[in-house]
Amino acid sequence: MLFGLSLCLGAVQAAGAVDLSVGLPRSGMAADLHFARDEIMLRAREGAGQGGIETRLSRLGIAYAESFGPWLSMGLAGGYLSATQTGQELTGGMRFSGNYAGIDLHTGVPVNERFRLDLGARFTYHWMDDTRDGQKVQLDWAQVDIAATARLALNGWVSLYAGPVHSTIRVDQRARGTTVGTTEFEGRETGGWLGGVLLEVDHGGWV
Repeated sequence: MLFGLSLCLGAVQAAGAVDLSVGLPRSGMAADLHFARDEIMLRAREGAGQGGIETRLSRLGIAYAESFGPWLSMGLAGGYLSATQTGQELTGGMRFSGNYAGIDLHTGVPVNERFRLDLGARFTYHWMDDTRDGQKVQLDWAQVDIAATARLALNGWVSLYAGPVHSTIRVDQRARGTTVGTTEFEGRETGGWLGGVLLEVDHGGWV
């Protein structure tokens, strides 16, 4: 069982990438309860005069992963999300809520007993909306995260990991009410770094 509090560092906060760095399930399957808080900058894909929009996105969910051979695992994730934005008058004061679902792929190669290299990829789809003073806004958010990490076991129960992460984000915003229209956004940054500490509290159980 894996319980994770995901915190990403760098230009991109890629939720889910930290979860993938834990590695292949030892017993063939694993469950994950996680919370992630991201601050992501968006920009309009087309059109001038649109500055950066900061989105604070919080996710609470579960994931299930299963091994398919000694070096490969696949998993599913899903849960509840909420979000707020600054930098866009239309969505100012709104608190979006909704759900998300994702699928991930992980592979890892142990270099020796203490050091390993991991590569993980995840596709996540988010859907959320809010209504304020008769104005409804719906966000359909697709995100792909790819993370490559190096993991070092300091002893039998503490490990460190770090590595680069790449994220691609596409958002369709649909407005209904006083303002009507559809706007496409994308992530302003696509590359960054992540890192963290893993604490093994039981055999196969991580924080």
